[in-house]
Order: sequence, then C-alpha cells, then structure tokens
Amino acid sequence: MKEELLDIDARLSIATGALSMPNPDIKKAIFNIEQAREQLLNLAEGLENTQQN
Repeated sequence: MKEELLDIDARLSIATGALSMPNPDIKKAIFNIEQAREQLLNLAEGLENTQQN
C-alpha cells in the first residue's frame, strides 16, 4: 500500500508543479489529478473489500 500512496503523492506533486509554472499547464495538472483520484478510489475499494472478508 505504501507504494500506491507514494505513486499518488507523485502524481499530485506533478500536478502542483504544472500549476506552479509561469504558464500553468492546466491539462497536465487535470490529467494527473484525475489519475490520482482514480488510484485513491481503487485503493479505498481494495481496502473496503479486505475489511468485508
């Protein structure tokens, strides 16, 4: 799980960097935020499934 959280953190860092530039790359930021969101949802779903068993 630590690896998944680090990957999510990396995607959010990329999004932050893209928005911090003098000419923000909004498409890149949105893409990475959406990817991080999907990864978080998948992680939460996996945790939920393990708790139900």
